[in-house]
Amino acid sequence: MLTLKLDDKMQDNEIPYPDASDPKEIYAFFGLTMYTAQVFEKGLLNLVVVCKMIGKQGATRQDFDDFFETFDRKTLGQLLNVARSQIDFDESIDDKLNAALKKRNFLAHQYFWDNAHEMMSDAGRLDLVMELRNDIQLFKDADTAVESIFDPLRRKLGITDDILERAFLEMKTAAESQDVAE
Repeated sequence: MLTLKLDDKMQDNEIPYPDASDPKEIYAFFGLTMYTAQVFEKGLLNLVVVCKMIGKQGATRQDFDDFFETFDRKTLGQLLNVARSQIDFDESIDDKLNAALKKRNFLAHQYFWDNAHEMMSDAGRLDLVMELRNDIQLFKDADTAVESIFDPLRRKLGITDDILERAFLEMKTAAESQDVAE
């Protein structure tokens, strides 16, 4: 089972601006921010699995699937630790990964509690949305750093751009067929 990152293919790469100070905007941007965090997390999962596959003599498709199943259960912090045990990250990349981990954990566990007072005013909500836009960029940067390491490794395993594109198109076709069926 190959985890694809659909971010660049599904939507424009631009981070949107809020439409207004509508209270719903904060929830929309929070959702987009967490989506981008998950794209980064799955990119890190891809990297860990590829590293494990390269390190295994005579690896099979079943090994590939088993690695995905095993590591997909890990938290982002655990995945990062596994990746660090396989790769000596450049300090600037490691700093990005640490910042993304810290921010993701804050968003998942503290964000609304710590910002409840900001949610009560238009100006506060707008400030929060602008911070979330910055967080989206942080996750995109961390994902780009991971992808720069992942791409040459996946190619070593014979996972070409063409293979990824075909898998994406199969997923897209299957999804679109659900729309037609309804």
